[in-house]
Amino acid sequence: MMRAASKPRNLSHTESRDSLARQRARTDLAHVTTSFTSQRGQRPRSPRSEED
Repeated sequence: MMRAASKPRNLSHTESRDSLARQRARTDLAHVTTSFTSQRGQRPRSPRSEED
């Protein structure tokens, strides 16, 4: 029973994991940009993130 339920769940898990990884990559980039700009005492604003 668990084995059968884990098969289709695995497929959707891979899908959600892919989008999650993409989301996390975006967050990491934004975080790095934020800390880098805040270190200079400026407001975290990146034209690259606005382009996305």
